[in-house]
Amino acid sequence: MIAAFQLLRAQGEVPADMKLVIAGQAGWHCQSVLNQAAADRQHINVLGYVPAGDRTALMAGSGATVYISLYEGFGLPVVEALTSGAPTVTSSLSSMAEVAGDAAFLVDPNDVPAIAKGIRDALEAGMQDPLGRLLILAVEFPPVGGGGVIRIVKFVKYLSALGWQITVVCSDEPPPPHSDPTLLEEIPDAVRIIRVRGPLAAISGTITSGAKQGLNRRPAVFGALKGLRAALRSAVTIPDQWIGWSLKVGRMSGAELGSPDVVFTSGPPHSVHIAGALLAKRLNAPLITDFRDEWSLNPFYRTRVPWRTMLERRLEAWSLARARRSILVSAVSAERYARAYRARAGQFQVVPNGFDPTDFRDLPVGRRARSAGDPIRIGYAGSLQNFRDGTPFFLGLGRVLESRPDGSPPVELILVGTFAPAQVEAARQAIGEGSLQIEPFAPHHSALRRMAECDILLVITNHQEAGPAALTGKIFECLALRKPILAIAPSGAAVDLIARASAGVSADPCDPEGIDAAIRQALALAENSSFEGPSPDVVAEFDRRTLTLRLSQLLTETRGAPALAQDRTAHEAPPTRGTT
Repeated sequence: MIAAFQLLRAQGEVPADMKLVIAGQAGWHCQSVLNQAAADRQHINVLGYVPAGDRTALMAGSGATVYISLYEGFGLPVVEALTSGAPTVTSSLSSMAEVAGDAAFLVDPNDVPAIAKGIRDALEAGMQDPLGRLLILAVEFPPVGGGGVIRIVKFVKYLSALGWQITVVCSDEPPPPHSDPTLLEEIPDAVRIIRVRGPLAAISGTITSGAKQGLNRRPAVFGALKGLRAALRSAVTIPDQWIGWSLKVGRMSGAELGSPDVVFTSGPPHSVHIAGALLAKRLNAPLITDFRDEWSLNPFYRTRVPWRTMLERRLEAWSLARARRSILVSAVSAERYARAYRARAGQFQVVPNGFDPTDFRDLPVGRRARSAGDPIRIGYAGSLQNFRDGTPFFLGLGRVLESRPDGSPPVELILVGTFAPAQVEAARQAIGEGSLQIEPFAPHHSALRRMAECDILLVITNHQEAGPAALTGKIFECLALRKPILAIAPSGAAVDLIARASAGVSADPCDPEGIDAAIRQALALAENSSFEGPSPDVVAEFDRRTLTLRLSQLLTETRGAPALAQDRTAHEAPPTRGTT
């Protein structure tokens, strides 16, 4: 690397004042390298070890990052370099070429002229146009919080660093009471955000406001009006209440949206894919659909009304016919969609949820040191509602606590988030106030910190929530915290991942005896000093930077793909009831 830099200087191919900055802890057999650098201190600086946060800033401010190792197990330094935003030169050997793909300049680490050419090309690339103009449609965006929003926030954060020029179109609805404005701090200043209010929301808000003033907030009348509004919404808002918003966005002009090179939609709500399909057709831009949850195959979204189920499946098929790629969050989901849409099996790709290492820099990960008498803390952050029922776990924990031998460490359940009153009552009845702590919704990083202070991390899903494909984003942050995971979940992607990572234990929510056994095993893991956390290799797979790099490669491939051929399912407009 030093020889390549000096070659470029000798040939006058880099600015005279450009310096080579070498960062990293000194290792074996490095003295000759240090001697080479010391001989040219005017142009080469050796910094030694640089903390993670400063290292990212150092790379982001450089003209290019060069990492030409002879061997790497996974290649995370390359991912860190790429997502810093600096053009990257790396080795064509080992895992680095596989991880970087077309996003970096690949060179033979033993060929000085090749390294010099890679550095020159990277410096020139840093002065060129961005990778492309990317339009992201996502109904929910900060200050709205939640797992689905976090996925989009991280994509925007790291895609922008990789060089995409991003415009986000989202809803202009007032944020819910439990919002998370701290997520806005992660959005780069260069990202353009367009907030749109749908016509149904505007009408609903007007009616509700008028009713409040005219009816003097009589509870019975308001209850009847809310029920009527819900019934009407269910009947006319297909596939969901955001269809009006989606149709309005679908009519926006290319000038308003920055003439995108690629359109990317992320749902639920799944009507956003209809907006993307309309825009992709009209703007002649390729479409990628991101299914954070399954649509027609998801038991949670199914309805008992046959004609509506059929229409939603047709809407899904119509949207998929317009897309070049469709992203699912688990291999199980991708396989299910490939079977359901056999003619499009190659269209489905997997980009799972994950964790952002920058969220954990100041958190205590791994086993918590407990003093005598300190309770074993079981932590859960999120929500519990009718569709995500914590009652089976609460009952199981109550049974286990009653049967704990005398002298056992106390156990405390900490719930952080939003919980239906029935869930709170079920927890209090089964566990008792002495072993239960319920805390209100907290911003994302605050919730992570609270979980880092626990000994066991609880994950809850059930059969009707998302079926075997359910793979909540929360589980990846639990992996990153390196504590035992206790999953009350049906067999499927989540249970398989926990087993593959040796990250903890699981039990089916319909198996009381299994739940009791899993709770006892989790408590034993919390007290077992030999538990070292999940497999580092498995955890590394879900680094958000690596995942966003994969998405960027899909975007680049899609942008350069030939025009999408029309087929009989790709109508000019979405199918409606009665369409043949």
